[in-house]
Amino acid sequence: MKKYSLVFILLIIIFIVYYRYTNRPYVVINNQIIYVDIADSIEEYAKGLSNVPYLDNNQGMLFIFPNKQERSFWMKDMLIPIDLLWIEDNIVIDYEENMDHTNLDKYISPQNINMVLEIPVNTIKMLNIEKGDIIKYINI
Repeated sequence: MKKYSLVFILLIIIFIVYYRYTNRPYVVINNQIIYVDIADSIEEYAKGLSNVPYLDNNQGMLFIFPNKQERSFWMKDMLIPIDLLWIEDNIVIDYEENMDHTNLDKYISPQNINMVLEIPVNTIKMLNIEKGDIIKYINI
């Protein structure tokens, strides 16, 4: 009986992990997949990753804006440090590394952009992300 309970629990865990990462939008950068939540409204822009206690290495938030313009971000109500990519037409224009979640200074894009990707801290280094890299956005 214990054996069947353990198998049942393992199947539930596999189902939860499968469900969590299938049929979700994602980006590909340097041959790595990052599953993203999408922010594409004023309310979602304002909320962002506020009050999120943890991000898996392959998770992030993609902000999609309707036009290109200078953007500013700050770390209000953030619980974790993050890395951030400034993106114009799927090209990394610049980035911010190790944005301190206790710092409330504004981070301003270096030029007009139409996307921002927030990812776990140190992801830029781990994936060797550089200016000019291409971001492929896949919306399932």
